[in-house]
Amino acid sequence: MKKEQILNTFMIFIVILVAGGSGIMVYKNLLDKEVREKQEMIQKQEKEAEMRKEGFIMLGQTMYQTKGDTVFLMTKNVSLPTGVKVYINGHVIMQDGSNVYLTNNQMLNLKGEVVKNSRIISITPSMVTPTVMMKK
Repeated sequence: MKKEQILNTFMIFIVILVAGGSGIMVYKNLLDKEVREKQEMIQKQEKEAEMRKEGFIMLGQTMYQTKGDTVFLMTKNVSLPTGVKVYINGHVIMQDGSNVYLTNNQMLNLKGEVVKNSRIISITPSMVTPTVMMKK
């Protein structure tokens, strides 16, 4: 047995000795809470990872919109619900009115935040669907 398992077993034994049956329930509730928190953390990380796949990316001198693993050539300017405006030339007007110009491999998420592109994208013509996913 690993040290952690031995320690957990020992803790259970102590809880049983000290608190009786109610101690078991307290320990079980603590374990359930820990498992629930880990599951919530994993779900949050998965959602954040998925969000990193959605948005707009400048590759070369061409703007694309991404949703998961699908890539769309931007053919129209897009206004996000946050008030951010994204133009097909990579110009972005942020919610506060400031101007940002996306450079090669920079990405804008759907919240309107410029984020580092953590995945390497190589676009081939067969990967691009020439439609805009979001309405103005």
